Amino acid sequence: MATLEITVAAYQLKCAECADALGTGDTTTARVKCAQATAILAGMALKMGNAGELIEQRESLRGLKDAIDAVEVSGTRAADDQRMIFTTMGRS
Repeated sequence: MATLEITVAAYQLKCAECADALGTGDTTTARVKCAQATAILAGMALKMGNAGELIEQRESLRGLKDAIDAVEVSGTRAADDQRMIFTTMGRS
């Protein structure tokens, strides 16, 4: 049984949680929240017909995914910089 509802409020909450994760550089959580927002968004209608039938659905959260990718790239670069090892050779 589903634990999330397909509502605008649920979608906005997942987007806000994704933004929070991006703010802390937690790209793993950001990806999960983006995926949840995408799933919620896929279940919501963009336009409805006269009888309530679905006419058009939203396509993607491309901008949000691009933001996650940008944070992930910068996080990877920062982690690479922290792994630099400096060694010196001394005389015995």
